[in-house]
Amino acid sequence: MMKETVTTCKCMFRYTLPLTLIACLTAFNLTAFAQNNENQTDVSIAASGENLGDSIFENPEVQPQFPQGMQALYNHIGNNLVYPKNAEEGNIQGKTTIRFVVEKDGSIGEAALVQGFDPQCDSEAMRIIKSLPKFIPGRQKGKVVRTYYNITINFALKEKKLQLPLLPDDAYIMVDGTRITTEEMYKLNPDSIKSINILRDESATRIYGAKGKSIVVLISLKKEITPQNKISK
Repeated sequence: MMKETVTTCKCMFRYTLPLTLIACLTAFNLTAFAQNNENQTDVSIAASGENLGDSIFENPEVQPQFPQGMQALYNHIGNNLVYPKNAEEGNIQGKTTIRFVVEKDGSIGEAALVQGFDPQCDSEAMRIIKSLPKFIPGRQKGKVVRTYYNITINFALKEKKLQLPLLPDDAYIMVDGTRITTEEMYKLNPDSIKSINILRDESATRIYGAKGKSIVVLISLKKEITPQNKISK
């Protein structure tokens, strides 16, 4: 069986030659790369002989192929995969493996969830698989055959960084009335921040005295945030 395994953001494709495609969400853009797995053992479930019928092969003599090649397959998934909003906001990440049949005409046949981790992500992975255009079907003894194909999609969120200008070491930083360090500030999840106000010079020292002589950064967090999304991991 050929196996292939999408950090946008990543996915794993499986058929005879295990291949890993990882798609990583980066502001809803997905990137991908492939990695061969040389330890795969392939077993055909179709009996040998001339009467191939509707047997489904795991490792036919000629593997099914995506038109324009594997990179085109990666691009199709990367361009069409949508990270579920609730999963993104909840920092839910994991892998979904789906097994499906490439029919004799290249269309996507029956598909089943092999391993999942989140209902919404699993549903999105299944949607992507069912939307794939036709493959070039596999062949056995010169005849087109039905072939199993496994794909694992790795849903992985890229770490978000707080974008602020470089601050001096003596910057006075407050988050909802609590002072924090510069290092702690840069670990804040941008999605948890409601507003940022920066005070300089007289406007800073008038309120905070000598503490504000360099710069004062006042950060207000969204009230509905939970402790786990306040700080980026």
